Amino acid sequence: MRPLTRYLVLAGLGIIAVAAVAQAQDSTDADRRQAAIVLDHTFTAPVGEPIRVFLAKDVTYHAETSGNGIQLQLRGLLGSTPPPLLEPLLAGQSAGSESIYIVKPRADGVYEFVSAGGDATRPVNLRVYAMKSKDKKP
Repeated sequence: MRPLTRYLVLAGLGIIAVAAVAQAQDSTDADRRQAAIVLDHTFTAPVGEPIRVFLAKDVTYHAETSGNGIQLQLRGLLGSTPPPLLEPLLAGQSAGSESIYIVKPRADGVYEFVSAGGDATRPVNLRVYAMKSKDKKP
C-alpha cells in the first residue's frame, strides 16, 4: 500500500509542477499566439525591395525580422502620412538573429517596408502581427 501512496503523491506533484511551468511561460509567446498575422514576406534584394501593408491607427503591431544582412525602413506610402512610432522591443538582435519592434501608426494608411542595404546572399524574413488589444475595465 505504501508504494501506491508514493505514486499518487508523485503524480500530484507532477501535475502541480506542469501547471506552474505553463503559467510562467513568456508572455510574448502567448501574445503572439493570440495575434493576427498581417504580413509575412521574405526580402531577397539588398536595396529597394518594397512591400506594402495597411496599418490602422489604433492598433499596435509587432514587426519581427529573422535573419541578418538587410536593413529595413518603414514609411508612409503618401508623403502626408505621418511616420509611425517604431520602438525596438529587444535591445539589438537575439541569439537567433531576430529583432522585434513595436509599431504604432499615427494615422490609418498604407505603409511601405523597404530594404535599405545589406548582404544579398542572406534573405530576411519579415512578419508583422496585429496585437490583441488589452481592454481596460473601469
